Amino acid sequence: MNKIVVGSIVYNEEHRFLEKYLSNIQKYANEIVLIDDGSTDNSLKMCKEVTKNVFKTNRLFIKDEVELRDALWCKCSELCNNGDFILIQDCDEFLHNDSIEHLKSEIDKCLYLDGDAIAWKLYDMWNDHQYREDIYWTAHRRWWVHMVRYNNRIKYMWKNTKLHCGRIPLNSYYNAFPSQLQILHMGYSREDLRKEKYNFYMNVDKEGKNGIFAQYESILDDNPNLVNFVSNYM
Repeated sequence: MNKIVVGSIVYNEEHRFLEKYLSNIQKYANEIVLIDDGSTDNSLKMCKEVTKNVFKTNRLFIKDEVELRDALWCKCSELCNNGDFILIQDCDEFLHNDSIEHLKSEIDKCLYLDGDAIAWKLYDMWNDHQYREDIYWTAHRRWWVHMVRYNNRIKYMWKNTKLHCGRIPLNSYYNAFPSQLQILHMGYSREDLRKEKYNFYMNVDKEGKNGIFAQYESILDDNPNLVNFVSNYM
């Protein structure tokens, strides 16, 4: 049986989605690895109540995201045998309930096709039931690889940028199986979260060197185009 190791980076998530997130991933994770990147709230304590695989760093994300992402990947891989799956999620991302129910069958399809990774659609939610769609918000139109079938013969490599380096290694994208799974990104789903995101990007990437500056500016749009989310398994 192929094990699922879920890895996440945590930073001051206590009053966001952490409790719900940890409860959610326990439905399908065989192992959970969490790196607390210098939280000043109770996030670290909450993580330790769920798994013994909790590690602490000191705000590496804004210093060197590649180092932090690589550290998480390495900690996850230490728990893997060849063929096990590493799933990297952020603490504001949730596999839809229907996707959780179909996760095993999608893994079986990937294995049958001898796939090396599983990709799915990601939706930037602007509230509990609607996602944003316009020229800057198109994540849901493509498949994203977040779940990789671990291979200890591969030397995994990273995109070397200070920000937006990707959550998984560059050379884990090959031979990915495009599944029907859907993940809801809730990081923009409240006005306070959107303001927090906007301020973060204006502080760490105010010239848009690592991202799209116009997209950063659009976060605070007054009347974004929103679309009702619909499960692929209805």
